[in-house]
Amino acid sequence: MTIDLGKKMVSEDGYDLCVSCSTKTVYKTETHIDARRNYIEGAGQLCGNCYEALEGTRK
Repeated sequence: MTIDLGKKMVSEDGYDLCVSCSTKTVYKTETHIDARRNYIEGAGQLCGNCYEALEGTRK
């Protein structure tokens, strides 16, 4: 798997995209990480589905 660290994970209207599936999330880029759900420090913002899938594999 190749990861493009230069890829900007932001929609045209300023919302973060899921770092796993590129789905538009409900968070604007300026929303502080402490006010977000499904954010993983060091990785970035995940959508609800990807976060739940990841959490399911960690149990």
